Amino acid sequence: MFGRRKKAEPQFKLHMPWRENLETLSAAIVMALVLKFFVVEAYKIPTGSMQPTLMGDDGTQIYDRILVDKFSFVARDPERWEVVVFKYPLDLVKNYVKRLVGLPGEKLAVADGNLWAATDDRADADAPAGTWKILRKPVEVQRDLWKELWSWEGGEKDPERKARLNEDGSRYELEVVEGAWRASKGAMLVDPAKPFRFLWPKDGTVRDLYRDGYPAAIQDKIDFPGRSKAKPPWVGTNQVGDLRFEVTLTPEADLAEIEIVLRAYQRLHQFRICGPAGSGESFVLWNRRRGAGSEKNPRAAFAQKLAAGQSVDLRAEVCDQRLRLLIDDEEVARVEFDLLWASAEHRLSISEGARSMEGIRDDDACRVELALKGSARIEGLRTFRDIHYLPEMARVKKNAFTSADWGNEFTLLHSNGERTPEGHYFMMGDNTQNSLDSRGWKMVTREALDGTEVSGNSNGMPGSPDTNPRPARGEANADTKVLRTTTGREVLVKGGAGDPQGERHAPYVARNLIVGKAVVVFWPTKPPADAMRWKFVR
Repeated sequence: MFGRRKKAEPQFKLHMPWRENLETLSAAIVMALVLKFFVVEAYKIPTGSMQPTLMGDDGTQIYDRILVDKFSFVARDPERWEVVVFKYPLDLVKNYVKRLVGLPGEKLAVADGNLWAATDDRADADAPAGTWKILRKPVEVQRDLWKELWSWEGGEKDPERKARLNEDGSRYELEVVEGAWRASKGAMLVDPAKPFRFLWPKDGTVRDLYRDGYPAAIQDKIDFPGRSKAKPPWVGTNQVGDLRFEVTLTPEADLAEIEIVLRAYQRLHQFRICGPAGSGESFVLWNRRRGAGSEKNPRAAFAQKLAAGQSVDLRAEVCDQRLRLLIDDEEVARVEFDLLWASAEHRLSISEGARSMEGIRDDDACRVELALKGSARIEGLRTFRDIHYLPEMARVKKNAFTSADWGNEFTLLHSNGERTPEGHYFMMGDNTQNSLDSRGWKMVTREALDGTEVSGNSNGMPGSPDTNPRPARGEANADTKVLRTTTGREVLVKGGAGDPQGERHAPYVARNLIVGKAVVVFWPTKPPADAMRWKFVR
């Protein structure tokens, strides 16, 4: 007979809440560090080099915060047009954010405000046709880069009296040059008695004005280059030929044809849509000039015909030598062409301070036309322009600008005709008029007092806290200067003539310096009215 087993005493665990909290906190810190260094990190945008895509503006006090994806580039290389964060090659303690535009092995150039690339070492302005290829932005990227210039939504004042007052005192206005119309329930109702046509802007041309594309609530507060409230004389001195036009149109039964023309220099980009009473084909056509033969010019025909009484949203655009026509957000036709203008007669910059059509032939203007044969109801008019790329950052110029300084002329972006080295990339800011990027980065090499050579970012802007090298205070030799090196050290160097290498263009970013890809703007969440910043970055 066995005795009864003694019941085990219950085990009591000592409860130590401070230990549990410490473990939780430690795990959270480890997780945060893992996320920060390997997955995602937040950055603040301090300057306006990527505006209006990313804001860093003193005048409005809007400084975007972005989340950066660090993991994607572990598995793949960066791609053209991505917005990336990287360590600045000439001052590695600083992080920059720019758009990646140039790939390894490429030579880049600017012409007509667009970017071009070639892989031939001999490529220059006189290279044979086909050597240079235009760099077209993907549609989803371009969608976020259009800068709105003017709008009339209907239900407002007479559209011919709806003007945008520009920063230089000029005005963007619409003008009806043929036919007649009357107001009808907040829209334009076109008289069918004779053909109808309007122009925009009526007595000017679309230009690269600095405050284009910002919400009206903050537009007048945006600082000009140099954090100035005064407009520099060179702002708006280039025509912009990459345009987009939107209109909401309701055809009547007698409407035969709608024609949208986007005019750029001596080129006509035509979009013809058949109305309910129309015959023939609808098409998109690139043409040299009005009246020129079209048999050899690129075109795309489509069968769609508008129905009477049904409102449609029409969108015509030309960008990076690509024409697109969309009806109710669906692309119905596209034409692409590569044409690098080599003759000066096809390029035009506006003289300094120009505000009107004076000195510009009508055929050379960059503007929008809408023509109708028949009657229709018109509302929802909007015009946009693309980024007009420039060959270098404008505000570093010392002298007054003239039309010959920069703009539509063909300009190489590399020194000595070199190509981007393997494993390196070329970066540019979306705010091409005020971005310190690969176009203008310069390295200076000096001899240190101990006889060694040291290098750093060359910044010669007097009075700037970032001036480098800068005068050394308290040194017996007045020529002695302080140079901030690429690693962030400050070294006393010899000044004056006889620098070992002096100053040279240093435009490239090595692959291992790229930190990650900008994904989303998550702050500020309560900016000024009409300037909500939360968005994905493309």
